Amino acid sequence: MGYRPRSPPNENGNLTGDSTNTYTRNARNQLTAISGGTTASFSYDAFGRRSSRTLGGTATSLLYDGANPVQEQQGGSPSANQLLGLGIDQYFTRTEGGTTRTLLTDALGSTIALADSAGAIQTSYTYEPFGRTATTGAASTNPHQYTGRENDGTGLYFYRARYYHPTFQRFISEDPIRFAAGDTNLYSYVRDNPTRWRDPAGLWGGGLCVNGSYGLALWATGSVCVAAVSGGELGVAISAGGGGVAGATGGIMVGPMFTTADKLSDLEGISGVLGGSFTPGLGVGVDVSRSVPSGASTVQPGVRLGGSVAFPFPVPGPEVHGGATNTWIPWSRTVPGLPGPPWPGAASPPGSPTAGPPGSRAAGPTGPLVGDPGSPGSPPDGRFGISPGGALGSMAGRK
Repeated sequence: MGYRPRSPPNENGNLTGDSTNTYTRNARNQLTAISGGTTASFSYDAFGRRSSRTLGGTATSLLYDGANPVQEQQGGSPSANQLLGLGIDQYFTRTEGGTTRTLLTDALGSTIALADSAGAIQTSYTYEPFGRTATTGAASTNPHQYTGRENDGTGLYFYRARYYHPTFQRFISEDPIRFAAGDTNLYSYVRDNPTRWRDPAGLWGGGLCVNGSYGLALWATGSVCVAAVSGGELGVAISAGGGGVAGATGGIMVGPMFTTADKLSDLEGISGVLGGSFTPGLGVGVDVSRSVPSGASTVQPGVRLGGSVAFPFPVPGPEVHGGATNTWIPWSRTVPGLPGPPWPGAASPPGSPTAGPPGSRAAGPTGPLVGDPGSPGSPPDGRFGISPGGALGSMAGRK
């Protein structure tokens, strides 16, 4: 999909440039310089957050509150301050030169306009589906545009773990979690579905699930998933639960799991589940669930060995089941080499603003997602993911 870049990737899977610019990276595969038609340089802190950018000879340092930049400095003095929400890429106002602008966003978190104190629109942004951006109205240095991410004016967007090229409709480096994301295209942006999903960390989570279920009037299920999520964590998620079934079901379902969860902790908790199998033997099944504590939604299609045959009772035919599952994370770790940005409640490096209050959530604004339409009444951290392979209660997330 999209344009094909002219410069091939290097041995680390990083594009070395486009038709105009050349890209330079450090040993951590982080983009440090752009040369050619555009000149820019970047530096990063130990958490993988971008600590400074130099564009057109102007150097800007960034101070963070968790994962979000809260202040920009030039020459050691504040040049812009931003009022943040608790969500990732959730910006309310931006103040620079004594002028405050309110950021108006759409359901994906893209800034569509900047309004002044009287509510009048001063700057407007429009986007193609994959993020090519057009600006009209008063000039502004506001970088937070498509899906709330930073547009440097270099032709690239900064998506934390990677840089995204909206013209090519892909990232310019491989997904750091590689095939754990469940996609053979390591450069794709939200599986070519940008009108429904977003990717604030430049990662797409995924893994593998094994699920077992059995039911004849009453239904029981359990699953084990190995998952890598967009916040840079790898872990094991175990779910168990039950309910009732109309018809009969039984067997094992194995398949890939795709998720947009930011943190493994978002996968934990009680979820309501509704699903079914449609053919006997090698059955096609689907489970839809929503997490009670996080508001996480998930859709899990897959192929179930055994289908709608409840062993040892051979009852072929369709079945529908419903109930609840509970998910635990018995083991997790930060994936080596991933930026793993600190979320609100985590410690910030010395000299940076303190993180959000303990227990605060880092989920972003709800997007127009399947099962989570992003209506005004939706939870602020509504999430959606796809997990073919098991009744994993809250294996879901939001990009």
